[in-house]
Amino acid sequence: HATWRRGQLELVEDPPLRRPDIRISVHSDDLLQIASGDLPFSRALGSNRLRLDASMADLIRLRAVL
Repeated sequence: HATWRRGQLELVEDPPLRRPDIRISVHSDDLLQIASGDLPFSRALGSNRLRLDASMADLIRLRAVL
């Protein structure tokens, strides 16, 4: 899993201490395209290549950082 700290996504090897606020599911190929900038996050979400599981408040906060 990963965590968002200081404006950066950090990979964490230890198991999560609590249930995540936002869960993002994406295939590894699509994740690489998003990370490289070849696939915009919004396009991946709109084309169902990326799935979000979060409360409405968390989705609004996520939108603010993207």
